[in-house]
Amino acid sequence: MSYINTKSSCLVCGSNDLIEIASLSGIPSSAQPFVDSLPVQIDRLSTTISLIAYQCTNCSHVQSFSELVPYYKDVITSASLSPLITSRRDQLIKSFSRELCIKSPRILEIGAFTAQYLRHLQDIGYDNVYGVENSPDSVSLARRAGVPVDCGYLLDENFLNCSGSKFDVVLCFNFLEHIPDPFRFLSVIKSQFASDNAIFYFTMPCFHYIRSQGLLQEFVPDHISYFTPVSLRILFERSNLCIQSLESVNNENDIEIIASFTKPLCEPILPNALVSLVDR
Repeated sequence: MSYINTKSSCLVCGSNDLIEIASLSGIPSSAQPFVDSLPVQIDRLSTTISLIAYQCTNCSHVQSFSELVPYYKDVITSASLSPLITSRRDQLIKSFSRELCIKSPRILEIGAFTAQYLRHLQDIGYDNVYGVENSPDSVSLARRAGVPVDCGYLLDENFLNCSGSKFDVVLCFNFLEHIPDPFRFLSVIKSQFASDNAIFYFTMPCFHYIRSQGLLQEFVPDHISYFTPVSLRILFERSNLCIQSLESVNNENDIEIIASFTKPLCEPILPNALVSLVDR
């Protein structure tokens, strides 16, 4: 399935009540790659775009409408994991293990990049880790480091979980904002990857920080969604995920959400009671 990011409805709640909150012109057509020198005028024109951001008056979600960057399926980052972030994640993984009563839970990372954090989890004793990443180059680097990562993108029509496993903990760090259909993205995770009682641990940039600091430069074509705590809660609850915690982290730059998923019981209703009623 191909996605064209055009103005239609809210990606979180489906409302058509969107209002324009920011309009930028002449901005780079993508946040990658950076250039060392100012391009000549004709190249500058071909590598810049206009971007409009809209906010949903129903759920507060913010989304931009521009052509998707060519690499929107890949995780691209130059940042390394800080000791503070790593420590927080480790403590949460330990708490998930206690909650699930599983010493070494099966851990999945969606948008694993080169599996930096999964390698760290292996180093501290978690053996059942697995990642999914669209970039073949990143997958190759992860595998060379000894981490089982498969190449794929969850919203592709032919996507399949190749691990042969269901996972107790699902991680996704600062990738949801790049997803053209976040509701379907969560649905694929639930149907293909989540165990009957799974924990979801996601992070993403926080729109409230952008607004409070007036950071118009944070609107980039790479990001489709800008979540607020309200819109993120609505998205997860609409996806039948029970929110355990939702808070600002990283000096309020990001939102962190932890939610649990219990597979609903869907079975046919037997006709015994009706048959008995008819007989009486």
